[in-house]
Amino acid sequence: MKPHQNAEGPIVGQIMPRNLAKIQFGSHLYGTKTPSSDMDYKSIHVPSARSILLGRPEDVLHFGTKATSADEKTGYWSGTPRANTNTDVDHDSLSLAKFFGMLKDGDMNAIEMLFAPTASIEETSPDWDYIRSPDVRKRLIDRKCSGFVGYCQSQATRYGVRASRVESLTHLLNAIQTCANSHPLGLQARISDCTQDLQRLLEGNAAVTWTRRHSGQTSDLLHISVCDRLAAVTEKMAQLQDIAEGALRKYGRRSLAASHSGGYDFRALSHAIRVGREALELLTTSEITFPLASADELIAIKAGRIAGPEVLKMLDSILVEVEGASQNSTLAENIDWDFCQATQIRIYAHQISKSGL
Repeated sequence: MKPHQNAEGPIVGQIMPRNLAKIQFGSHLYGTKTPSSDMDYKSIHVPSARSILLGRPEDVLHFGTKATSADEKTGYWSGTPRANTNTDVDHDSLSLAKFFGMLKDGDMNAIEMLFAPTASIEETSPDWDYIRSPDVRKRLIDRKCSGFVGYCQSQATRYGVRASRVESLTHLLNAIQTCANSHPLGLQARISDCTQDLQRLLEGNAAVTWTRRHSGQTSDLLHISVCDRLAAVTEKMAQLQDIAEGALRKYGRRSLAASHSGGYDFRALSHAIRVGREALELLTTSEITFPLASADELIAIKAGRIAGPEVLKMLDSILVEVEGASQNSTLAENIDWDFCQATQIRIYAHQISKSGL
Protein backbone atom coordinates (compact mmCIF):
# COMPACT_ATOMS: atom_id res chain seq x y z
CA MET A 1 0.00 0.00 0.00
CA LYS A 2 1.30 3.46 -0.86
CA PRO A 3 0.09 7.00 -0.28
CA HIS A 4 -1.82 8.35 -3.25
CA GLN A 5 0.15 10.98 -5.14
CA ASN A 6 -2.47 13.60 -5.88
CA ALA A 7 -1.50 16.55 -8.00
CA GLU A 8 -1.02 19.69 -5.93
CA GLY A 9 -1.83 23.34 -6.44
CA PRO A 10 -4.92 25.56 -6.21
CA ILE A 11 -5.95 25.24 -9.87
CA VAL A 12 -5.80 21.43 -9.69
CA GLY A 13 -7.89 21.42 -6.53
CA GLN A 14 -10.50 23.58 -8.21
CA ILE A 15 -11.12 21.28 -11.15
CA MET A 16 -9.87 17.78 -10.19
CA PRO A 17 -11.23 15.26 -7.67
CA ARG A 18 -8.79 14.12 -4.97
CA ASN A 19 -8.37 10.39 -4.49
CA LEU A 20 -8.57 8.99 -0.96
CA ALA A 21 -8.09 5.28 -1.67
CA LYS A 22 -7.82 2.70 -4.43
CA ILE A 23 -8.83 -0.84 -3.45
CA GLN A 24 -8.53 -4.18 -5.22
CA PHE A 25 -12.07 -5.52 -5.34
CA GLY A 26 -14.12 -8.47 -6.56
CA SER A 27 -12.47 -11.88 -6.80
CA HIS A 28 -9.04 -10.42 -5.97
CA LEU A 29 -10.40 -9.18 -2.63
CA TYR A 30 -12.48 -12.28 -1.89
CA GLY A 31 -9.71 -14.75 -2.76
CA THR A 32 -11.83 -16.37 -5.48
CA LYS A 33 -9.92 -15.27 -8.58
CA THR A 34 -9.38 -17.77 -11.38
CA PRO A 35 -7.36 -17.55 -14.62
CA SER A 36 -10.43 -16.01 -16.32
CA SER A 37 -11.02 -13.31 -13.67
CA ASP A 38 -10.81 -9.66 -14.64
CA MET A 39 -9.36 -6.95 -12.36
CA ASP A 40 -11.76 -4.86 -10.29
CA TYR A 41 -10.98 -1.67 -8.39
CA LYS A 42 -13.09 0.55 -6.16
CA SER A 43 -11.89 4.00 -5.20
CA ILE A 44 -13.04 6.78 -2.88
CA HIS A 45 -12.55 10.40 -3.92
CA VAL A 46 -13.29 13.95 -2.83
CA PRO A 47 -14.98 15.87 -5.66
CA SER A 48 -13.34 18.96 -7.11
CA ALA A 49 -13.81 22.18 -5.14
CA ARG A 50 -15.63 23.83 -8.02
CA SER A 51 -18.17 20.99 -8.31
CA ILE A 52 -18.77 20.99 -4.54
CA LEU A 53 -19.48 24.72 -4.48
CA LEU A 54 -21.71 24.53 -7.56
CA GLY A 55 -23.70 21.66 -6.03
CA ARG A 56 -22.74 19.26 -8.84
CA PRO A 57 -20.16 16.95 -7.24
CA GLU A 58 -18.75 14.05 -9.24
CA ASP A 59 -20.35 11.29 -7.16
CA VAL A 60 -19.48 8.33 -9.40
CA LEU A 61 -16.59 8.11 -11.86
CA HIS A 62 -16.08 5.15 -14.22
CA PHE A 63 -12.71 4.06 -15.55
CA GLY A 64 -11.70 0.85 -17.26
CA THR A 65 -10.61 -0.92 -20.41
CA LYS A 66 -13.91 -1.39 -22.25
CA ALA A 67 -13.69 1.80 -24.27
CA THR A 68 -11.11 4.30 -25.48
CA SER A 69 -13.34 7.32 -25.87
CA ALA A 70 -12.51 10.69 -24.37
CA ASP A 71 -15.68 10.46 -22.29
CA GLU A 72 -14.43 7.31 -20.60
CA LYS A 73 -11.05 8.83 -19.83
CA THR A 74 -12.70 11.72 -18.06
CA GLY A 75 -14.82 9.31 -16.05
CA TYR A 76 -18.18 9.74 -17.74
CA TRP A 77 -18.20 6.90 -20.23
CA SER A 78 -21.30 4.79 -20.73
CA GLY A 79 -20.51 2.25 -23.41
CA THR A 80 -22.10 -0.90 -24.83
CA PRO A 81 -22.06 -3.73 -22.23
CA ARG A 82 -20.05 -6.85 -22.98
CA ALA A 83 -18.66 -9.73 -20.95
CA ASN A 84 -15.37 -9.07 -19.16
CA THR A 85 -12.22 -11.01 -19.97
CA ASN A 86 -9.11 -11.56 -17.87
CA THR A 87 -7.46 -8.62 -19.65
CA ASP A 88 -10.17 -6.15 -18.60
CA VAL A 89 -9.97 -3.72 -15.73
CA ASP A 90 -13.13 -2.37 -14.08
CA HIS A 91 -12.59 0.72 -11.94
CA ASP A 92 -15.36 2.73 -10.27
CA SER A 93 -14.71 5.65 -7.94
CA LEU A 94 -17.27 6.88 -5.40
CA SER A 95 -17.34 10.28 -3.78
CA LEU A 96 -17.06 10.26 0.00
CA ALA A 97 -20.66 11.49 0.23
CA LYS A 98 -21.85 8.68 -2.05
CA PHE A 99 -19.86 6.15 0.01
CA PHE A 100 -21.38 7.31 3.30
CA GLY A 101 -24.85 7.20 1.76
CA MET A 102 -24.28 3.62 0.63
CA LEU A 103 -23.16 2.65 4.13
CA LYS A 104 -26.33 4.18 5.54
CA ASP A 105 -28.36 2.01 3.14
CA GLY A 106 -26.46 -1.13 4.18
CA ASP A 107 -24.87 -1.50 0.74
CA MET A 108 -22.66 -4.59 0.64
CA ASN A 109 -20.02 -3.14 -1.69
CA ALA A 110 -19.46 -0.13 0.57
CA ILE A 111 -19.19 -2.35 3.65
CA GLU A 112 -16.72 -4.66 1.89
CA MET A 113 -14.56 -1.66 0.96
CA LEU A 114 -14.50 -0.61 4.62
CA PHE A 115 -13.04 -3.99 5.62
CA ALA A 116 -10.53 -4.38 2.76
CA PRO A 117 -7.17 -5.40 4.28
CA THR A 118 -4.00 -3.41 3.84
CA ALA A 119 -2.71 -5.87 1.22
CA SER A 120 -5.70 -5.02 -1.03
CA ILE A 121 -5.30 -1.24 -0.76
CA GLU A 122 -3.05 -0.02 -3.57
CA GLU A 123 -3.30 3.68 -2.70
CA THR A 124 -4.35 5.38 0.52
CA SER A 125 -4.45 8.71 2.34
CA PRO A 126 -4.59 9.89 5.97
CA ASP A 127 -8.33 10.46 5.60
CA TRP A 128 -8.98 6.90 4.41
CA ASP A 129 -6.70 5.43 7.09
CA TYR A 130 -8.79 7.31 9.66
CA ILE A 131 -12.14 6.17 8.20
CA ARG A 132 -11.16 2.50 8.10
CA SER A 133 -9.57 2.48 11.57
CA PRO A 134 -11.38 0.03 13.92
CA ASP A 135 -12.79 2.64 16.30
CA VAL A 136 -14.22 4.73 13.46
CA ARG A 137 -15.33 1.79 11.33
CA LYS A 138 -17.68 0.47 14.01
CA ARG A 139 -19.56 3.78 13.86
CA LEU A 140 -20.20 3.26 10.15
CA ILE A 141 -21.95 -0.14 10.22
CA ASP A 142 -25.16 -1.38 11.81
CA ARG A 143 -26.96 -4.64 12.37
CA LYS A 144 -29.43 -4.30 9.48
CA CYS A 145 -27.02 -5.44 6.73
CA SER A 146 -29.92 -4.81 4.38
CA GLY A 147 -27.85 -5.03 1.20
CA PHE A 148 -26.38 -8.39 2.18
CA VAL A 149 -29.63 -10.00 3.32
CA GLY A 150 -31.66 -8.53 0.46
CA TYR A 151 -29.26 -9.91 -2.14
CA CYS A 152 -29.30 -13.39 -0.61
CA GLN A 153 -33.08 -13.47 -0.45
CA SER A 154 -33.52 -12.16 -3.98
CA GLN A 155 -31.15 -14.77 -5.40
CA ALA A 156 -32.81 -17.55 -3.43
CA THR A 157 -36.19 -16.67 -4.92
CA ARG A 158 -35.36 -15.21 -8.33
CA TYR A 159 -32.50 -17.09 -9.92
CA GLY A 160 -34.33 -20.41 -10.02
CA VAL A 161 -37.46 -18.80 -11.47
CA ARG A 162 -35.40 -17.14 -14.18
CA ALA A 163 -33.55 -20.30 -15.13
CA SER A 164 -36.68 -22.48 -15.19
CA ARG A 165 -38.47 -19.81 -17.24
CA VAL A 166 -35.68 -20.00 -19.84
CA GLU A 167 -36.22 -23.75 -20.06
CA SER A 168 -39.97 -23.24 -20.52
CA LEU A 169 -39.49 -20.62 -23.26
CA THR A 170 -36.96 -22.79 -25.07
CA HIS A 171 -39.47 -25.64 -24.93
CA LEU A 172 -42.14 -23.32 -26.37
CA LEU A 173 -39.92 -22.26 -29.28
CA ASN A 174 -39.17 -25.91 -30.06
CA ALA A 175 -42.90 -26.67 -30.04
CA ILE A 176 -43.63 -23.75 -32.37
CA GLN A 177 -41.01 -24.97 -34.82
CA THR A 178 -42.31 -28.55 -34.64
CA CYS A 179 -45.85 -27.39 -35.49
CA ALA A 180 -44.61 -25.06 -38.25
CA ASN A 181 -42.61 -27.87 -39.81
CA SER A 182 -45.71 -30.07 -40.03
CA HIS A 183 -47.96 -27.39 -41.58
CA PRO A 184 -47.90 -26.44 -45.30
CA LEU A 185 -47.80 -22.71 -44.46
CA GLY A 186 -45.07 -23.09 -41.88
CA LEU A 187 -44.80 -20.06 -39.58
CA GLN A 188 -47.42 -18.27 -41.69
CA ALA A 189 -50.07 -20.70 -40.43
CA ARG A 190 -52.48 -19.33 -37.87
CA ILE A 191 -52.14 -20.41 -34.25
CA SER A 192 -55.67 -21.82 -34.46
CA ASP A 193 -54.45 -24.28 -37.12
CA CYS A 194 -51.95 -25.70 -34.60
CA THR A 195 -53.78 -25.20 -31.29
CA GLN A 196 -54.34 -28.88 -30.52
CA ASP A 197 -50.74 -29.81 -31.23
CA LEU A 198 -49.44 -26.82 -29.23
CA GLN A 199 -51.63 -27.67 -26.24
CA ARG A 200 -50.39 -31.25 -26.33
CA LEU A 201 -46.72 -30.29 -26.68
CA LEU A 202 -46.90 -27.52 -24.07
CA GLU A 203 -48.77 -29.38 -21.35
CA GLY A 204 -47.20 -28.41 -18.01
CA ASN A 205 -45.15 -25.55 -19.52
CA ALA A 206 -44.85 -22.86 -16.79
CA ALA A 207 -44.42 -19.99 -19.28
CA VAL A 208 -47.66 -20.67 -21.17
CA THR A 209 -51.33 -20.41 -20.26
CA TRP A 210 -54.46 -20.53 -22.39
CA THR A 211 -57.27 -18.09 -21.77
CA ARG A 212 -60.39 -16.72 -23.45
CA ARG A 213 -60.71 -12.97 -23.95
CA HIS A 214 -62.90 -10.46 -25.74
CA SER A 215 -61.30 -9.50 -29.05
CA GLY A 216 -62.94 -7.35 -31.70
CA GLN A 217 -66.31 -8.81 -32.52
CA THR A 218 -65.55 -12.05 -30.68
CA SER A 219 -66.38 -12.16 -26.98
CA ASP A 220 -64.83 -15.54 -26.23
CA LEU A 221 -61.70 -15.82 -28.36
CA LEU A 222 -58.96 -18.23 -27.28
CA HIS A 223 -55.57 -16.61 -26.54
CA ILE A 224 -52.19 -18.00 -25.62
CA SER A 225 -50.34 -16.08 -22.89
CA VAL A 226 -46.54 -16.18 -22.92
CA CYS A 227 -44.99 -14.54 -19.83
CA ASP A 228 -48.02 -12.23 -19.60
CA ARG A 229 -47.98 -11.32 -23.32
CA LEU A 230 -51.10 -12.38 -25.22
CA ALA A 231 -51.53 -13.68 -28.75
CA ALA A 232 -54.97 -14.48 -30.17
CA VAL A 233 -55.25 -17.79 -31.99
CA THR A 234 -56.22 -15.81 -35.11
CA GLU A 235 -52.63 -14.51 -35.27
CA LYS A 236 -49.86 -16.25 -37.14
CA MET A 237 -47.35 -18.66 -35.65
CA ALA A 238 -44.61 -16.21 -36.63
CA GLN A 239 -46.11 -13.67 -34.22
CA LEU A 240 -46.12 -16.23 -31.41
CA GLN A 241 -42.50 -17.03 -32.19
CA ASP A 242 -41.58 -13.32 -31.96
CA ILE A 243 -43.28 -13.06 -28.56
CA ALA A 244 -41.44 -16.12 -27.25
CA GLU A 245 -38.06 -14.94 -28.55
CA GLY A 246 -38.60 -11.49 -27.03
CA ALA A 247 -39.44 -13.02 -23.64
CA LEU A 248 -36.35 -15.23 -23.85
CA ARG A 249 -34.06 -12.27 -24.58
CA LYS A 250 -35.38 -10.52 -21.47
CA TYR A 251 -33.82 -13.12 -19.22
CA GLY A 252 -30.27 -12.52 -20.44
CA ARG A 253 -27.08 -14.44 -21.06
CA ARG A 254 -26.55 -15.77 -17.55
CA SER A 255 -30.03 -17.26 -17.28
CA LEU A 256 -29.55 -18.89 -20.68
CA ALA A 257 -26.33 -20.42 -19.35
CA ALA A 258 -28.18 -21.56 -16.24
CA SER A 259 -30.71 -23.43 -18.36
CA HIS A 260 -27.85 -25.65 -19.52
CA SER A 261 -26.70 -26.26 -15.91
CA GLY A 262 -29.73 -28.10 -14.60
CA GLY A 263 -31.62 -24.84 -14.14
CA TYR A 264 -29.08 -23.39 -11.68
CA ASP A 265 -27.26 -20.10 -12.07
CA PHE A 266 -24.17 -21.18 -10.15
CA ARG A 267 -22.48 -17.81 -10.54
CA ALA A 268 -25.43 -16.05 -8.87
CA LEU A 269 -25.59 -18.75 -6.20
CA SER A 270 -21.90 -18.38 -5.38
CA HIS A 271 -22.43 -14.63 -4.89
CA ALA A 272 -25.45 -15.28 -2.64
CA ILE A 273 -23.51 -17.75 -0.48
CA ARG A 274 -20.60 -15.30 -0.26
CA VAL A 275 -22.61 -12.30 0.87
CA GLY A 276 -24.58 -14.48 3.29
CA ARG A 277 -21.41 -15.69 4.96
CA GLU A 278 -20.05 -12.13 5.04
CA ALA A 279 -23.24 -10.91 6.72
CA LEU A 280 -23.05 -13.70 9.28
CA GLU A 281 -19.43 -12.88 10.13
CA LEU A 282 -20.20 -9.16 10.37
CA LEU A 283 -23.17 -9.69 12.69
CA THR A 284 -21.35 -12.11 15.00
CA THR A 285 -17.84 -10.59 15.09
CA SER A 286 -18.33 -6.98 13.85
CA GLU A 287 -15.68 -7.77 11.21
CA ILE A 288 -15.37 -9.20 7.71
CA THR A 289 -12.09 -10.98 7.00
CA PHE A 290 -10.60 -10.95 3.51
CA PRO A 291 -9.58 -13.12 1.73
CA LEU A 292 -12.63 -15.15 2.66
CA ALA A 293 -12.16 -18.43 4.53
CA SER A 294 -14.80 -19.97 2.25
CA ALA A 295 -13.01 -18.96 -0.99
CA ASP A 296 -12.36 -22.53 -2.19
CA GLU A 297 -15.98 -23.50 -1.55
CA LEU A 298 -17.21 -20.45 -3.49
CA ILE A 299 -14.99 -21.32 -6.46
CA ALA A 300 -16.41 -24.86 -6.42
CA ILE A 301 -20.00 -23.55 -6.35
CA LYS A 302 -19.35 -21.12 -9.21
CA ALA A 303 -17.85 -23.95 -11.28
CA GLY A 304 -20.92 -26.14 -10.65
CA ARG A 305 -18.94 -28.75 -8.70
CA ILE A 306 -21.46 -28.70 -5.84
CA ALA A 307 -24.96 -29.91 -6.70
CA GLY A 308 -27.61 -27.22 -7.03
CA PRO A 309 -29.98 -28.68 -4.39
CA GLU A 310 -27.10 -28.84 -1.91
CA VAL A 311 -26.21 -25.18 -2.55
CA LEU A 312 -29.86 -24.19 -2.01
CA LYS A 313 -29.84 -25.99 1.34
CA MET A 314 -26.69 -24.07 2.29
CA LEU A 315 -28.29 -20.77 1.31
CA ASP A 316 -31.48 -21.49 3.27
CA SER A 317 -29.42 -22.40 6.33
CA ILE A 318 -27.33 -19.23 6.06
CA LEU A 319 -30.45 -17.04 5.80
CA VAL A 320 -31.84 -18.60 8.99
CA GLU A 321 -28.52 -18.03 10.79
CA VAL A 322 -28.32 -14.44 9.59
CA GLU A 323 -31.82 -13.72 10.87
CA GLY A 324 -30.91 -15.04 14.30
CA ALA A 325 -27.54 -13.27 14.35
CA SER A 326 -29.18 -9.96 13.46
CA GLN A 327 -31.38 -10.17 16.56
CA ASN A 328 -28.43 -10.93 18.85
CA SER A 329 -25.77 -8.71 17.25
CA THR A 330 -23.90 -6.14 19.32
CA LEU A 331 -23.69 -3.81 16.32
CA ALA A 332 -25.49 -0.48 16.59
CA GLU A 333 -29.10 -0.19 15.49
CA ASN A 334 -28.12 2.55 13.02
CA ILE A 335 -24.88 4.01 11.75
CA ASP A 336 -23.70 7.30 13.27
CA TRP A 337 -25.00 9.55 10.50
CA ASP A 338 -24.12 12.78 12.34
CA PHE A 339 -20.52 11.57 12.46
CA CYS A 340 -20.58 10.75 8.73
CA GLN A 341 -21.83 14.24 7.87
CA ALA A 342 -19.31 15.94 10.16
CA THR A 343 -16.47 13.92 8.58
CA GLN A 344 -17.66 14.76 5.08
CA ILE A 345 -17.91 18.47 5.90
CA ARG A 346 -14.39 18.51 7.34
CA ILE A 347 -12.83 16.75 4.34
CA TYR A 348 -14.81 18.69 1.72
CA ALA A 349 -14.03 22.00 3.45
CA HIS A 350 -10.34 21.15 3.31
CA GLN A 351 -10.63 20.48 -0.42
CA ILE A 352 -12.21 23.91 -0.93
CA SER A 353 -9.73 25.76 1.27
CA LYS A 354 -6.77 24.25 -0.58
CA SER A 355 -8.23 25.26 -3.94
CA GLY A 356 -8.05 28.98 -3.28
CA LEU A 357 -11.64 29.54 -4.41
